[in-house]
Amino acid sequence: MKPAEFLNQFSKPTQKVYRIALKHYFTTLNIPNPDQYTTMNREYRTDVLTFKQSLQTRPPKTMHTYMMAVKQYLEDNNIQTQELFKKQHRREKKLKVVRSLTQDYIPSFDELRNLLTHAKTKDRALILILLSSGMRIGELLQLSEKNVYLKEQPVRIFIPGEITKTGEDRTTFISNEASETLKEWVKIKKSYCETADARIQGERSNFAVMRRIKNDPRLFPMSYSTVINSWNRLLKKTGLDMVDERTRRYKLHPHVLRKMFRTILPAYLDVDKVEALMGHSGYLTENYVYLQTTDEGRKQLREAYLKGMGALSVFEIQPDLTEVNEQLANKEKRITELEHKLDDMNQTMIMLLAQRQQQQKP
Repeated sequence: MKPAEFLNQFSKPTQKVYRIALKHYFTTLNIPNPDQYTTMNREYRTDVLTFKQSLQTRPPKTMHTYMMAVKQYLEDNNIQTQELFKKQHRREKKLKVVRSLTQDYIPSFDELRNLLTHAKTKDRALILILLSSGMRIGELLQLSEKNVYLKEQPVRIFIPGEITKTGEDRTTFISNEASETLKEWVKIKKSYCETADARIQGERSNFAVMRRIKNDPRLFPMSYSTVINSWNRLLKKTGLDMVDERTRRYKLHPHVLRKMFRTILPAYLDVDKVEALMGHSGYLTENYVYLQTTDEGRKQLREAYLKGMGALSVFEIQPDLTEVNEQLANKEKRITELEHKLDDMNQTMIMLLAQRQQQQKP
């Protein structure tokens, strides 16, 4: 199976990651024609070890993902991987290396306001949408204009399963300030594309790429690297370019906005609804299906979102959450106490059952 055929089995987000992993694998091994790799009778164990060594400076989560991509590719080509990856898996399980190493920095709303003040319209729209919708940046960059319902209140976004991480359709919403900025971006999007077309024509004379950008139906017709470059420039302008010493990556990255969404909203609506908006279907099962696939469920999501929308608005006055946070802390403390009591009751029940069984023996 050729790499292209292998990648076509997966969703677009997975394809993107696995394509990068395989490209790095073949580049590391100096394979000029990857399509012929599995017919070359190579020493695959040596290849895997060489590739693994090349990843030593990468964050553990990246290393784990890349190794899994190679493992699946080899298995799909009927190459036995049990011995190749056995020690790798044992070590990963022991060290739990699938966690990210970079220490995230959660900005204050004052810092976000400063960041947005220095941002261009497209960047402001993108940042406010990520913060107020809980979307993954990969989902937003694949979203089509037709999936955004600007006339609804709050503005609704339909995310088709082809571009979600879980492969499931879902609905989310954006704040009023995000929708207003988005409308500004839509007005100038055409001129942005024309400028990009002219730049590409002048720099590369790549007409195929030019036509693709000009006719791109996406809401944000740009690559991930373009967005990250703009983001990093904003960090430098505003002094928020703190770097993690271990990974040499910026502590403040776009995914932090999704984390803020998850942290802020539970003070205003049920956690299950927050998870449904974010697309965490694994935590909710039947409740997730109800909220995301039925009219009544989506209505509940809309009403719940409206209650917490103001807290996701950067330029609106933020409410004092001191009392709410104290209430949440007290509830957490009470839940912990009840869990301890339940554990004690279970232990007592186990002891009583053991004693009863002992007494019933002849």
